[in-house]
Amino acid sequence: MNEQIEQKLGQANTLREQEQYSESVKIYTECLLELIPNGDSSQIIHCLAGQSLVYKILSRKEGNPIYRNLTIAFGKEAYDIGIAHKESIDGATLSVAFMAYADALFMDGKTAESLPVFEAALAVSTASVPEKARVKTHIGEAKYILGSKEEELFSLKSPSLILEQEIFPITRYVFGKLEP
Repeated sequence: MNEQIEQKLGQANTLREQEQYSESVKIYTECLLELIPNGDSSQIIHCLAGQSLVYKILSRKEGNPIYRNLTIAFGKEAYDIGIAHKESIDGATLSVAFMAYADALFMDGKTAESLPVFEAALAVSTASVPEKARVKTHIGEAKYILGSKEEELFSLKSPSLILEQEIFPITRYVFGKLEP
């Protein structure tokens, strides 16, 4: 793992969170240009997933189909690299790869295609309980849209209960609204 790249990826994430998208994308691109020749699949996945997220945000904000296409392309590439290197990367990184693609499919209105990829992201994840709860929320939302309302309610309640028991009482975030 390249520590310099790790720092740059952290900086790109911070810039994304500060809504400085063009600066964030510049850093992600610089990282990709450095990572591709050395083949560090874990860092490449994080870089591609980060770029996919930036373009998803821009697609929603501006409605430009180019951003939608970039979201899908970067998410799919992260997924493909994850599949190709699934034996040599950790579960959390593989889950990031799956989530990038599932989220891109979901954003593109391909809910039925996204659901098994979201479920695979949860199945391979070795991440913390809050991260798994985030994945379960995506699964619940997809099932709700597909008409599995009973399953959706279980998917949404389950992570909340886990979080309440293991960390702290929380408010549920359901489809863009906070609920007690």
